[in-house]
Amino acid sequence: MQASAFLLALTAFFFSYGLGQALTDVFQTDTDALSSPYRPLVRGEISRPSVLVVSLAGLLLCGVTLALLNPWNLVLAGLAVAGLGAYTPLKRRFWGGPPCNAVVVALLPAMGFLCGESSPKRARGVLCSFPP
Repeated sequence: MQASAFLLALTAFFFSYGLGQALTDVFQTDTDALSSPYRPLVRGEISRPSVLVVSLAGLLLCGVTLALLNPWNLVLAGLAVAGLGAYTPLKRRFWGGPPCNAVVVALLPAMGFLCGESSPKRARGVLCSFPP
């Protein structure tokens, strides 16, 4: 991977972490009010819709950035965002939170791998192959 591609991917992954946290925060202000009452979203200093729009727009930009390095990343980024959106309702059930979180976290190394694999056809073969 070239240095410029590495920096592009690093930047997208860096920002996607915070944007993903903001997305989940939109849906869990009740628990954040107990554990982190000082947060601007909990205090009403910023609105839930504005945080949601900024977070989703930023995650879309990060996904498109990673898709420039490999188009398959757009699919995985979409799955990751869907997982982040589903996480808060699922975390309230013992059977839902950990698997949902694990799926989102497991997508990250796959996306990182795809950033270094410039051939979408070859990447598809690697992602879809199973060990013998």
